[in-house]
Amino acid sequence: MHRSTEEPSYFAVIPAVVRYDNVLTDKAKLLYGEITALSNAEGYCYATNGYFARLYNVGKQTISRAIASLEARGHITVVIDKDKATNEVLARRIFPLTPVVKNDSTPIVKKRKDNNTRNNKARNKTGNIPLKAIEGLYEYQLAQKIAGGQE
Repeated sequence: MHRSTEEPSYFAVIPAVVRYDNVLTDKAKLLYGEITALSNAEGYCYATNGYFARLYNVGKQTISRAIASLEARGHITVVIDKDKATNEVLARRIFPLTPVVKNDSTPIVKKRKDNNTRNNKARNKTGNIPLKAIEGLYEYQLAQKIAGGQE
């Protein structure tokens, strides 16, 4: 995991299941899009509440509530790694649970009339959750079970 400044994608992905969730605030929906944009490299996002608060010019509590509501609605999973001795938070990883579209950071330059769905032979792969996200979540859950004596 690299801790350098994140460079978000050219676009954020907000799937219909999130966009039309009437329980979420508009800020939470926008935040979800930012989380997906920052999840392209590792399969998860590790940006802090302070980062999001500065980005959107809101308080950290506003971000905290939005993340909590996204998690409560099942759109993300938040994994917090703590030091066992001091209980200090070492890292937080936010996994989007709805599909993340891999972005090659190349914007579409020219509209082509031959590019339509009838002529497109490629399979749509946007429904796949990144393998790194699944592996990271599985490893975390397995470690939690072992630590709790459930395994």
